[in-house]
Amino acid sequence: MRIAILDRSPHGNAADARSAVALRDAMPGHDVERVEVLDRLPAGFRADVALVRGDLRSSADLRALAALADAASVSGAFVIPAADALVAAEDKAVTASRLARAGVRMPATSFAPSDPPSFPCVVKPGVGWGGRGVVLGSNASEAAAACAALRAHDPGASVLYQEFIPHVRGITVQVAGGEAVCAFATRAPRGDFRTNPNLGGGCEDVPLDDAPCADAVRAVAACGLPFGSVDFVDAGGGRRVAVEVNAMPGIDPDDAADRRFARKIAAVVLAAGEHGRR
Repeated sequence: MRIAILDRSPHGNAADARSAVALRDAMPGHDVERVEVLDRLPAGFRADVALVRGDLRSSADLRALAALADAASVSGAFVIPAADALVAAEDKAVTASRLARAGVRMPATSFAPSDPPSFPCVVKPGVGWGGRGVVLGSNASEAAAACAALRAHDPGASVLYQEFIPHVRGITVQVAGGEAVCAFATRAPRGDFRTNPNLGGGCEDVPLDDAPCADAVRAVAACGLPFGSVDFVDAGGGRRVAVEVNAMPGIDPDDAADRRFARKIAAVVLAAGEHGRR
């Protein structure tokens, strides 16, 4: 089976290349190729399955990646994730709506220019990666200033205001094929509230029975994804609240849990490719 990993990383995110290595290694015996793209597919592109990945730092990046997913589908490939699922997971405004309808616990959320639900509030861009642009607004003027800065950077993106939930850690649950595969806890760096592992706060594996697996599976399904990861904040006392879904989670080929996740993704991809060829 020919599998193309379509990688749109115009900002030079090396994690995407490492994820491609992990996915290729999980599918021995198949023709797996990482194809670097920008705004169009290579001439004569053909694949049984196209895995779409990208470095999203603006709404323009998301639109370009969704257009590539559509183009790959038109070429005859089975595309994962499909363009609509990609948008559902990576546009945080759409994600919030999908998760609310699915009954997944989330912070109280509003969208600029509406007022924040409470103070302090988390101000975040509608499209982004690695915690970039996510700030804490302690009052209305700080929230408005943060919103203006995000709009200046990306005029086409939505801006979300979310209830700030004091938390002891973050928990990320990786899901594939309708089940939780593995989970890890993340800590915020000193002086920060963000628990994104890309910010250097550290992370550690946690057992699945200490993770909000049911909500994670529900969130991934609500976005129409066959696999993905869900970030939660852990407020203690059993309160775990979903704050983000990732359609293209990073996969470290040197990490045992991530390699297990890659194998589960591979099973989903190969099954989809067989179905698409029938």
